[in-house]
Amino acid sequence: MSLPRRYHSYVDWDSYGKTGPATRLSVVAQSMLQSYALECKTSSVATNWSVLSTNTGNGALEQLSDPAATAPQRFYRMRQW
Repeated sequence: MSLPRRYHSYVDWDSYGKTGPATRLSVVAQSMLQSYALECKTSSVATNWSVLSTNTGNGALEQLSDPAATAPQRFYRMRQW
C-alpha cells in the first residue's frame, strides 16, 4: 500500500506494511544532513509522542520499523530539526 507523497515536506512517506507485529515504513529524507525522528502514539487524542528512532537524512530511501506495534491502532509522524 502506498501513501500519498507530500512534495512540500522534508520527508516523503513512500510505503508502509506489516510483518507480524512489526510495522515497516519507507521514507525518503529529502533534506541532506537534517535530523529526523520517527514518533508514534496509540491514540489520536494523546498529547505525548514516543520516539522510535532518530535518523540523519541523506536523500535516499530509508527503511524504518516499529517492532512493537501490537496496539490495535498506532499513529506515526516524522519530526525534523
